Amino acid sequence: MRESERRRLIRAELDDQVKAKKTRESDLRDEQAMYDRLMEEHVKLLGHRETEKKRQQYEKIMAEKDSRDRQLNEEKRKRKNEDKMAFKQEVEMVDRLKAEMEAERHL
Repeated sequence: MRESERRRLIRAELDDQVKAKKTRESDLRDEQAMYDRLMEEHVKLLGHRETEKKRQQYEKIMAEKDSRDRQLNEEKRKRKNEDKMAFKQEVEMVDRLKAEMEAERHL
């Protein structure tokens, strides 16, 4: 009876060791799976940040371009108005000179 009791205890101890080893392995697999999921999520977040950063950079560039285009258009409009005014003044001066020359001719 002592021998059978000793075998039973040894077998129980070995069974407990095998069960503990399987539990540790299972825990390690679960931990690795959780780590893998966290890493995938981290990579996704980095990708989203990079995409957002590129989008913001594009929007900034487009806003600067729009501002520059508006400024150029405003400068063109001003230049055009200035050219019109200058032409109008030249025409008025020419008309005034013609009128003065005509007045001198009649004197």
